[in-house]
Amino acid sequence: MSRLIYKSILIIFVLFLAIIVTGTLILFFYQDKFINHLVSDINTNSDISFTYSDIKINTYQSFPKFSYAVADFCIEYTKDGKSDTIIYSKNFNINISPFQLLKGKILVNGFSANDGKINWHGYYKNFIETESNNNQSIIVILSNLKFNNFIINRYNNYGKKTLTINAKKINMNIASDKSISYFKFKNAINSFSYGDILIEEPFELNFEIYQQKNLIFNNIELYFKSLQLNGNGRIDNSNEALNRFRFKYSLNSTKDIVFNPNLDFLKNTDGKLRGDLYIKLSATNDNIDSLVINFLSEKISYKYNNQQYNFKNINGYTLFRNNFKEHKTYIKKAEFRYEDIVSYDFKAKLKGSENIAVLINGNSLLSKTFENKGFGIRATGPLSCLLNYNPSTSDITFRKVKGKLYFTEDKNISTEQIISKGNVDIDNNLVISGYLSSNSSMVNFNVIQNDIVNVLNHKADLFPSIKMWGEKIAYNDFSDLIVDNSNSSDSSSINAKLEVNFKSFEYQRLLLKRFKATGVYIDNAIKIDYFTADCFDGNISGKLVQKQNSYSSNIWVNNINIQTLFRHYNNWGQKLITSENISGQFKGLITLSFKTNPNNEIDRNSLQLKSDIQIVNGELKGVNQLEKLSKWIKPEELKVIKFDTLKNQISIRNKKIIFPFMDVKSNALSLSLYGVHTFTNNYEYNLKINFSNILKRKFLNYHSKDNMHSNNGYINLYFKIIGKDSNYNIQWINKKAFKKKIDKPETIEPDTLHIKQHKEKNTSESGTNTKGYKIEWDEFTDTLK
Repeated sequence: MSRLIYKSILIIFVLFLAIIVTGTLILFFYQDKFINHLVSDINTNSDISFTYSDIKINTYQSFPKFSYAVADFCIEYTKDGKSDTIIYSKNFNINISPFQLLKGKILVNGFSANDGKINWHGYYKNFIETESNNNQSIIVILSNLKFNNFIINRYNNYGKKTLTINAKKINMNIASDKSISYFKFKNAINSFSYGDILIEEPFELNFEIYQQKNLIFNNIELYFKSLQLNGNGRIDNSNEALNRFRFKYSLNSTKDIVFNPNLDFLKNTDGKLRGDLYIKLSATNDNIDSLVINFLSEKISYKYNNQQYNFKNINGYTLFRNNFKEHKTYIKKAEFRYEDIVSYDFKAKLKGSENIAVLINGNSLLSKTFENKGFGIRATGPLSCLLNYNPSTSDITFRKVKGKLYFTEDKNISTEQIISKGNVDIDNNLVISGYLSSNSSMVNFNVIQNDIVNVLNHKADLFPSIKMWGEKIAYNDFSDLIVDNSNSSDSSSINAKLEVNFKSFEYQRLLLKRFKATGVYIDNAIKIDYFTADCFDGNISGKLVQKQNSYSSNIWVNNINIQTLFRHYNNWGQKLITSENISGQFKGLITLSFKTNPNNEIDRNSLQLKSDIQIVNGELKGVNQLEKLSKWIKPEELKVIKFDTLKNQISIRNKKIIFPFMDVKSNALSLSLYGVHTFTNNYEYNLKINFSNILKRKFLNYHSKDNMHSNNGYINLYFKIIGKDSNYNIQWINKKAFKKKIDKPETIEPDTLHIKQHKEKNTSESGTNTKGYKIEWDEFTDTLK
C-alpha cells in the first residue's frame, strides 16, 4: 500500500514539474507572440494604449526574468475620442517575472527610461488607471522605476500647463493592488515651475505617496542650495479644504529662495531663517491657495541704495494667498540697526504684493557721535512710520512718520563737561528743541524741518531752520558741532538756515557782545549773510564764510577804541607803542581770509587782509622815543601828539603788514611814511618829515597847521627806521632812496641782521649829521602828494 502511495506522489510531482517546464518553455519561446497579445489586449480593453518602434529580447542574460529593451516607447491615454501622450521615452529597459503571468498579473521589477517626457492631465483619475470592469483580464504592477533626463508636465482640466519638472534622475518604487497604491520617489531635479514659482537651479526632492481614495504624502524632503525642508501632506479628492502640506525648514541664506517675482527683494538680503510652513493647494491643485511661513532669525541684513540695514532677533509669520498675489506679514518682535540708529521692541505689519504697505512701531534708540569732538547724544522714545515698498524696483515711499523722543548727552562717549537735553517731536514736521552747555558755551537751540515725509521721499530738500540763543557761546564749539573738517570728498552734510542771538560770543581772544547773525549752512560751509556785534567800545558788522578750516570775511568797523584794542591783545607783543601811549577810534572796511591749524589757531602763513580805514581823534602820549625831538619841538607838544584823521589801505600778506604811503598830520609835526611790519616783529619804515614847519615853530613861533608839502622853499628830511622788537636803527636817506619803493612797499624786506640797541648821536644844527648828510631843498613840485 505504501509503495502505491509513493509511486502516486512521484507521478504527480513529475507531472507538476512537466507542466511548469512546459509553461516556462512556452513563455520563453513565444515571448514576442505573448507581448503582442498582451499589448493588443491592453490596447483593446483599456483607455491606455502602448506603441513602440522596436523591441529587443534579452532573456538569456536575465533568466528566469524576461528582459526587454524598447525604442521610442509611448503610452497614450484615450478618453472621449481624445488622445494624450502620457509617457514617451526614446528608449527604456524592463524586466518581467513570467511566473506572475500565470496568476494573471504583470510584475515589472526593474524599469529604466531615458530621454523622455511625462504629460499628466487633470482629468486623469490616477497615475496609471486600470478600470475595473468585467472585460478587464490583466492587472499590471510596476516597481523600481527609473527615469533619466525626463521632462514632466502637468496640465489642468482646461489644458493649461501648471507644473513643469526638468528631472535629471527620478527613482520610483510602486506597490499597488485594487484598494491601495504606494509610491516612493527619490528625485534629482534640474529645474521646476509651479504657478508663479520658478526654480532654475538643481535641487533634490524625495517623498512617499500612499494612494487610496486620496493621496497621502509622507517623508517629503527638499534640498535646494542652503534650504532644507521636510514634512508631509495630503490631497483629498472629496474635500479640497484638506489639501494641505506642513513642513519644517532651515535656511542659511535668504538669497536662496528667490523663486517668485514678488520675492525679488530677497536678492538684497542676507541671513539665516528657520521655522515651519503650511501650504494649502487650490481646488484644482493648480496653484498654491495659501502659504503660511513662520520664521525666526537671529540676524538678517538688507541692502538698499548702497546702504546696509541690519535686523536682529526677528520673530513673525508671512501669509501668501491666491498663488502669491496676496501677501501679509506680521513681525511680532525684531531689532533694527542702521549706522547710529537702533530700534528695539520693534514690530511691523506688511500687506500687499506689487506694492507692499509697511507699518512699523517701536521704541527707538538713536545715537549720534561727533567724531574727534569727544561728544555724543542719545535719543529714546516711541517712533512709528507708514511706508510703501515696491519689490520690483526696491523703491521706498514714506506715507507718515510720527514719534516723540527725549535726548541727552551720551555719558559713555562724552569726554568733556558737555551737558545736553531736549525733545524730538515728529508729526508731519520735525521739531528738535533743547539746550547744550559746556565750560565755554550755554546754548538754547530749536531746529524745525517742515514736511519731513516729502524730505524722506526726496520730493523736498532737507533744509531745516536752526535758531540758537543764550548767554554765551564759543565759536569753536559752534562750528565743531556742525562743520565737517575731515576734508573727505565723501562727507555728507545737512544744509540749514541759521539764526543766532547771544549776549556773549567768543572767537579765539575776540569777545563780542550782543552778537546777532543770520545765514545758512550749505555744502558743509557756514555762510553768515549778516552779523553785528559790539566790541572795544564800538561796533562791527559784516559777512563771514567758513568752509572746514578756511575763513573769509568782510567786516565793517565803526568807532573801535584803539586803546582798548591794544590792551586786549597785549599790545600785539611789542613795547614800542602800547595801550598807555595811544588812543583814538578807527573805522572802515576790512576784508580778510585765513586758515586754522588743528589747534584752531590762525595759520599766519595763510592770513591775508585788505583794508580801507580811518583813524579819528588819534593821540600819542608818553612816547619816550619822541623826547629827542624836544630840541626842535616844544616839550609840552610832544607829551600829547594829536593827529588829524588818518586814512590808509593797510594790507596783510606773506606774513607782512604793509603800510602804503600816507600823510600824518598832527599838532607837533607833519610827515609822510610807508613801510612793512612782519609777523616776526621785524619792521622797516621810510619817513619824510616837513622840516620847514619845525623851523617855523622853533624860530618864528609859527603855530598854524601847515602840513602841505610843496616846493615853495620847504625843507624835507628823509630817513629810514629799521628794527626788531624794541631795538631799531635810524638811517638817513635821500629823496631818491625814499621814493624807490614808494609804489611797491610789499617788496621791502627789513634787514635786521645788524640791529643794535639804538643810541642817540649828536647832529649839527646846520642840517648835516656825523656821516655828512646834507639837507635837501625841494625846489620842484613834490611828486609824493
